[in-house]
Amino acid sequence: MLYRDILGGQVELRNPREHLSALFAGSLTTVSGLVVCLDADYHWWIKLLGWMVSCDLFADAKHAELRKESRFPSKAGQSDYCPPPDHTTNSAQPKHTSVPLSSLFLNTLHDEFPVLSLDCVPYRHLESHIRHLQAALAPGAFLVLGLTSRPANASFWSPSTILTAVPFFPRCFLNDRDQQHSPAQRTTTPLFTSILSVLQLLTTGPNMLTVEVARNVSREYAHFLHGSVDRLENDPYTRAAFVRQWGMKAWAEERLCTAWEAGLLDAGLLEGWAIVVCKPE
Repeated sequence: MLYRDILGGQVELRNPREHLSALFAGSLTTVSGLVVCLDADYHWWIKLLGWMVSCDLFADAKHAELRKESRFPSKAGQSDYCPPPDHTTNSAQPKHTSVPLSSLFLNTLHDEFPVLSLDCVPYRHLESHIRHLQAALAPGAFLVLGLTSRPANASFWSPSTILTAVPFFPRCFLNDRDQQHSPAQRTTTPLFTSILSVLQLLTTGPNMLTVEVARNVSREYAHFLHGSVDRLENDPYTRAAFVRQWGMKAWAEERLCTAWEAGLLDAGLLEGWAIVVCKPE
């Protein structure tokens, strides 16, 4: 698949920001005018189905904390890396982190509200997790939820399913133990959950919440991811710190996965949502 060829260095995209989104949207053409189309072979479907089973079998029922964390656990002796300030993210982000906070949903609407990414909540526990949040939130308190999802009309048995799953697959450079114990590991939830189903869960139940804002932030989120790719490529400090801790193969994988997700957002195959809820007093 194209993904493996790019990752392995056999194929190079001169302008990933432009070419990936056009490729995903079906509008990328060759010099002779032929449209370039992508298809997913059965190996990717097997990988996706295996990941779905793994997420269900090893889903942790404990509830995530209301804070933002790097998806990548720090390695011993290498926790001194702090990325340059990024004003597109919440000022409450951790001061020290192992790698750039690129692919986790971090664009928030308010500096003072607690923030939680539903991408990291296992799909089978999503409803119980939201019920827990509803009960735990104090009356009058606000909460910002981030969600990445596919469009409501997306079909599961289509090549776009594999394309949208790629940036959510566990990173190869993290071992299974790191990823299973990371509270910020993304799950299959973005592939199966719509914004409408999440809003319905939030506004029903014995402790229903009031939705103050539900805003499509796909454009802002894509811009944030493009900025993360740019820092990985062009900021010597960020690039050197990442390579020192994880290696060149990991750097290439993270750069590609982040650019891939940004391209999906630009092409409309993924949507980024920010939801502000409040518990009535």
